[in-house]
Amino acid sequence: MDLKFAAIVGACAVGGYLLTHYVLSMSTQARSDEDPLGIGRRRPLPPAPPGVVPWFQTLGVSENASLEEIKRNYRQLISQHHPDKVTNLGVDIRLLAEQRSKDINAAYEEGLARRRTG
Repeated sequence: MDLKFAAIVGACAVGGYLLTHYVLSMSTQARSDEDPLGIGRRRPLPPAPPGVVPWFQTLGVSENASLEEIKRNYRQLISQHHPDKVTNLGVDIRLLAEQRSKDINAAYEEGLARRRTG
């Protein structure tokens, strides 16, 4: 191995370390109760289109549920419907679990956003 190649590999390793450190330090910033996912402020969400189940029904809470109640029901539902729990039951069931998890996550984010905007 010549010296030029070793210098290039070393420079790439240092650059990769610095980039990784920067990205990871951004994701560990303090999160508040108003922003538990660390996603920052977003525009207010529009109402759900007709035929779509409202977020609070998906989570099994009332429309005026507290943040704690939303979080509790979200954790319970996501643990029941997580795709990793049904990997041995076949592709169709896994796909259904993935869709249900996506619906639950979307309802949770909407519920949190509505709590922030009041």
